[in-house]
Amino acid sequence: NYGRTVLIIESSDKSSLTEFLNTLFTQLRKKYSLPSEIEPKMNLLCSFQEDIWRIIIFPRTKHRPDSYFKTGEEQILVSPASIDMGGLIITPREKDFMTLDAKTIEKIFHEVSEKPEFVEKVLQGLP
Repeated sequence: NYGRTVLIIESSDKSSLTEFLNTLFTQLRKKYSLPSEIEPKMNLLCSFQEDIWRIIIFPRTKHRPDSYFKTGEEQILVSPASIDMGGLIITPREKDFMTLDAKTIEKIFHEVSEKPEFVEKVLQGLP
């Protein structure tokens, strides 16, 4: 449990990894009813260490949490991108940095992340 929905894919074979990712993205497009040229909402992190590729995918339901659009003291300027979803939260305002806590971050992740059940259905549809 990472506090957000995440897929972690590892392989030493770059071509089979690429093929799997293309199949996964096609399946995500189908579930979202997206045309083939539109990319599903997600954030990706990738690393290559000791001959192993690791792709970390954070499927998303939306770009920004509701708190981003609030006004006054309720506004929190956190718009999670890949690095944020990976655990390093970037805040453009010191106020947000000083007041963010684990509960608020978890709420933001939960709000922008796809539900685990959705991802399970996507994975079940893979060949």
